[in-house]
Amino acid sequence: MALLEVKGVSKSFGGLRAVDGVSFEVREGEIFGLIGPNGAGKTTCFNLISGVLRPDSGEIRLGGVRIDGLSPDRIAKLGVGRTFQIVRPFSEMTVFQNVAAGIGAHRYGRWHLEASFYRRKETVEEVERIASAVGLSEFLGRKAYGLPLGILRKLEIARALALKPRLLLLDESFSGLRGEEVEQLMELVRRIRDGGVSVLLIEHNMRVAMGLSERMVVLDHGRKIAEGVPELVRSDPMVIEAYLGRGEAGFGAGG
Repeated sequence: MALLEVKGVSKSFGGLRAVDGVSFEVREGEIFGLIGPNGAGKTTCFNLISGVLRPDSGEIRLGGVRIDGLSPDRIAKLGVGRTFQIVRPFSEMTVFQNVAAGIGAHRYGRWHLEASFYRRKETVEEVERIASAVGLSEFLGRKAYGLPLGILRKLEIARALALKPRLLLLDESFSGLRGEEVEQLMELVRRIRDGGVSVLLIEHNMRVAMGLSERMVVLDHGRKIAEGVPELVRSDPMVIEAYLGRGEAGFGAGG
């Protein structure tokens, strides 16, 4: 059953058609990849799904409910969590406070909360549960500022999970990570899926994208040029040409 339906969605900026009639579905309990060369329209798609942008045409549905045109906070409330390519924690707050703020945003629709909220038993227990699930327990008392990138990537995911999403959007969450960190994060994404959260990911690391995604769609110049299981997408002539034509790393590369 489809959780997310993107139907004929287009978005232009001036004379540039960033997304051009794109359609795809993400099923319940699936890890789905959204890939393509630089400038293909991937992040614009994420911005349309999460409500940062409104499509010029087409529609987007979550669990059968139309969400295009809704505000980002409303879409989050309906079950869409998101990370960003550039990590954006509250740098002067601790890891505990960052995750708790996500819980507060889910419950009350705001990130900045009274100090008593952070001391509540249910808040502490929920933060500790999420931190344990993503591997952040030992960092709860540390301020976000100055933490290693691998930890900040996990913190982004933890904050998104605090919103209790049905669909998690991961935007280049593996970027800049070392080999061991990549393996740990891949396993975390699989556990998140196994816990009942569907995952839609943008990823330039083809080993990661092919290794995680059960199905994927490929964009080039804003248009969908391929869709299917990774084995078929990898060998599609249009996909190979799109990457090689841009001088980008092929599917055998790590970046």
